[in-house]
Amino acid sequence: MSLRPFRHYITLSVDMHHQEDTEWRDSAFVYSVDITLGNDISLYGAADNEKNISFGIKVPIDISAPGARSTLIADYYGTTRREGPGLSTFGFSIAGEIFRSPIRTPRQLLKIELKGEMSEIPSQRIMGADQPVYFDVLNAIAAAGDTPGIEGIILTIDGPRMGIARIQEVREELNRFRRKGKKVYAILLTSGNSDYYLATAADTIYFNPAETFTLTGLSSQVYFYRELLDKIGIKFESVRKGRYKFFNEAFTSRVMSRDYRESLIQLLTDLNSQFTGAITSSRNMSPGVLDDMFRRAMITSQEAVDAGFVDVLMYPDPAERDIVRISGGNCRITNLREFIFFPRRPVQWGPVPEIAIIHVGGSIVRGNTDSPGPFSPDATGDETYKKLLGEALSSRSVAGAVIRVNSGGGSAVASDLMRHYLLEIKSRFNKPVVFSFGDIAASGGYYIACTGDGIFASPGTITGSIGVISGKVSLKALYEKIGVNREVVKMAEQSDIFTEARDMTDAEKDIFQKSVEAIYRRFTQVVSEGRKIESAKMDGLAEGRVFTGSQAMAHRLVDSMGGLQAAVEQVLRLTGTTGAYSVKHLPRHRVPLGAELFSTIAAGSTSKLPDSLLKAASRITEIELLYDRNESALYLYPYKVIIK
Repeated sequence: MSLRPFRHYITLSVDMHHQEDTEWRDSAFVYSVDITLGNDISLYGAADNEKNISFGIKVPIDISAPGARSTLIADYYGTTRREGPGLSTFGFSIAGEIFRSPIRTPRQLLKIELKGEMSEIPSQRIMGADQPVYFDVLNAIAAAGDTPGIEGIILTIDGPRMGIARIQEVREELNRFRRKGKKVYAILLTSGNSDYYLATAADTIYFNPAETFTLTGLSSQVYFYRELLDKIGIKFESVRKGRYKFFNEAFTSRVMSRDYRESLIQLLTDLNSQFTGAITSSRNMSPGVLDDMFRRAMITSQEAVDAGFVDVLMYPDPAERDIVRISGGNCRITNLREFIFFPRRPVQWGPVPEIAIIHVGGSIVRGNTDSPGPFSPDATGDETYKKLLGEALSSRSVAGAVIRVNSGGGSAVASDLMRHYLLEIKSRFNKPVVFSFGDIAASGGYYIACTGDGIFASPGTITGSIGVISGKVSLKALYEKIGVNREVVKMAEQSDIFTEARDMTDAEKDIFQKSVEAIYRRFTQVVSEGRKIESAKMDGLAEGRVFTGSQAMAHRLVDSMGGLQAAVEQVLRLTGTTGAYSVKHLPRHRVPLGAELFSTIAAGSTSKLPDSLLKAASRITEIELLYDRNESALYLYPYKVIIK
């Protein structure tokens, strides 16, 4: 029998030894204590009822090599006996787990490569091992800061596709790492607004000597397809409640409206302030130098060094050797996968508590959603969300949950059901839930979070967009062009109100408008009650207005500035979880072999298409997905902001 009165640091045990054919009163009892000191050094002492005493010490020594983590354990045991001579033993053993060690050979640098798309949701693949996901990057940086022997981080940046909020989340963790007295080195292979914004979180920036340094400042390009649709014969008939609810405007207008421009300028102004402020502060640079760079847009690599934008011109391999040299020489480079997937020594008894991260990404739709394919849109169904909530919160091993939102909204009905499911399931299991907003959590993506739970967002998160749109697609002109005639027999005046074969009448527009206004009142009421905001103030926050995370914080639409790691840490605090824990991502996509092969081919083919065509296809696919499900109203974010 054992007892731990002070977590895993002290273990008190009592063992009974009984031999057959002997009286129970002759059983031997051994009383022992195991004390764990710093760096996993442990002291052991024991005594039995015959007054025999034993004692010992274990000292772990890190002998890891690249690709193979192991620990050499030196141990010594001594005994004294009431009768007869004492005994001493000294030995070594090798463990395939990571111990904290007072002796490390050599010190380490954690290497993190950021390139292309980094998924937030794990995928189970037949071909190859599972790859690290976005949270693994954040968690690895946080863990490295607390890991003795990790001297610094090498961050290789090669065009990662990340929004401004996710870049800020990585920057946040890197800054926490640096505040612990450790160094971050960025190897910047290409330049651009987002890549450089991320690199400025480092102490030292290495840059490719053959690359032109590019920094242009932020801008937004909005594409309008009205004339194209007119030529085809497709008409989007839109009804909305919200002066700044512009989702359908790309298909119903030829140019940007005055309100649209005003809203976009307000949003970009705050994002630009965050972007430029972080760069000038991190690089100790005057705003004038940055403004001059924006005017020039492109300069040579040497000019970038002279102006203070980068520190060293060097190719990646020599840069890594130089980082090892300035870190003291005898440093081993450990890659991200090796660091996060290698087992640590368990220090606590029983199952390790889990924190569930439930991902809500893409359009919010009715029903169930499967794993997205290479050409299928990312979406979250209300029924799928309900299943994930039940799976997570009903599990005895799950202490609490983070709901990670990267969605611009979708179906109003599905959004309302998702909010209801969380309130209902949470009331049954009484476990803490915290929301984490990623690059975007707007309209329906914001609605689902109005449950009274804490909301974390980054300063650059796009959120708000409290408004409603509705309408239908008319193919009347297209049918006339291609010679399609329609005859109708109906039993009621409005029985064909949703038909695509004709335009809406004025009476039908009024019907749609009344419906939209009723749903809008429900939206603002839910936000007012869930966020404890006076209803009289909602008009100034709603009407489809879009906010950055920092603006939303000022308006009490979110609770705290922080990323996904901060939200997980908040759940740990609310549950009182200390020590080791694990993270459970839901859903976990299973990728069939055929889809895996096809997605590889598709990735190569779609990368060659112009951005304008990809954006148009993505937008039209979203609308088709939602209208195809006979939705009467939509909570949708009006535009996407992509920073390059």
